[in-house]
Amino acid sequence: MSYLLTQPDSLLPNVDGEGNGGIVDGVSITGYGKRLSRIVYAPAADDTTLWTNYQRYKNIRISGLTFTSTNATSSFNYAYSSADYGAQDTWYTDVEWRGSWKRGIGLDGPATTSNLNSEMGWDHCQVGGSYSDAFLVMGMTPAATQQDQFLNYWFRDCKVEYQSGVFVKNNRGGSMNFVGGSYILTDAASNGTFFQLTADATTRADSVTRLYAQGSASNCAASATR
Repeated sequence: MSYLLTQPDSLLPNVDGEGNGGIVDGVSITGYGKRLSRIVYAPAADDTTLWTNYQRYKNIRISGLTFTSTNATSSFNYAYSSADYGAQDTWYTDVEWRGSWKRGIGLDGPATTSNLNSEMGWDHCQVGGSYSDAFLVMGMTPAATQQDQFLNYWFRDCKVEYQSGVFVKNNRGGSMNFVGGSYILTDAASNGTFFQLTADATTRADSVTRLYAQGSASNCAASATR
């Protein structure tokens, strides 16, 4: 079963939770399983996002779906969270990403207060395709000093087997856990990095800086710099 989405922000409504109904606490989007239930994102416009979480949704569960992008400038999700309107606690189970993307998931927040883009997990997921930026970007605005609450991320038994680009780009610290699974760059002619832990932020307010990896199989070298 395949669904074709051509409009940006068509997976969930793009509504600012501050002053527009507040937080929606509890969202579930469930398919029959990856490759069985497919959502193809094919926007005509460039540089769009399939769904935006602007201080609106928390306790999100997405499972049993394959997401494919046909526009290489598209992103899957943009999450903006402030201290009062946290977008935390998002879990993906048996979800697959395919096709060409600019970015998978970008986490952002205000410059003046800590944000709550935290408690996010990926369980038995598959990251395929290619990414001109990265699959997961933690800290979309490095100049924002208070982007410091990127805490508690879990990747459990995932197949990270993609063509090119960066898997995780982290400019702001946080606690990241990668247990089991496989990590493979599938295109020998392209470049890729699993963990890009850069120092793009000139000022920092990190509360945690931690990367833990256990029992993961890889057939190529990863780059991790700080």
